[in-house]
Amino acid sequence: DPSDALQAMLDSTAYHFRYKEKHGTGDSKTEYVGVMADDAPWAMHYKGTIVNPVNTLGYTVLAVQALNDKIEKLEAQLRQ
Repeated sequence: DPSDALQAMLDSTAYHFRYKEKHGTGDSKTEYVGVMADDAPWAMHYKGTIVNPVNTLGYTVLAVQALNDKIEKLEAQLRQ
């Protein structure tokens, strides 16, 4: 359901972070923005240890569809 996917994404916190030297990607200068597995189980698999790209993209598409539906309804109200 697009509305459920949108709500799941809205309920997730986006964190800003940098990896410690010699950890993660090895890039300690780039600021990353992302969700943590515990906050976004819909985006994870293998017991929350690996990002599930299929679900992550799927939820994103559903959320955009829900936002588009809201926009279309608001635009229709403005035309009246």
